[in-house]
Amino acid sequence: MRAIALIERAVELADARFPGDALKEACRFASREERLAVLCIVQSRPALFGHRATPHQVIAALREMVCSGPVRLLASA
Repeated sequence: MRAIALIERAVELADARFPGDALKEACRFASREERLAVLCIVQSRPALFGHRATPHQVIAALREMVCSGPVRLLASA
């Protein structure tokens, strides 16, 4: 999914101390649909519910999502 790749790029830029809004930069050449998908993912982060988040808080929530990796389900024996 392209939106996840854009989010991963934003986290990489932020970690590299990009001098600006890393998420905006990562999405600069994305299509409208891709930017909307990124927005939906950002708005779905529990750490961002109920308040207007700063860019730093947004990146921190996205970093947590990216670094946590996929959820692994254990099969019952």
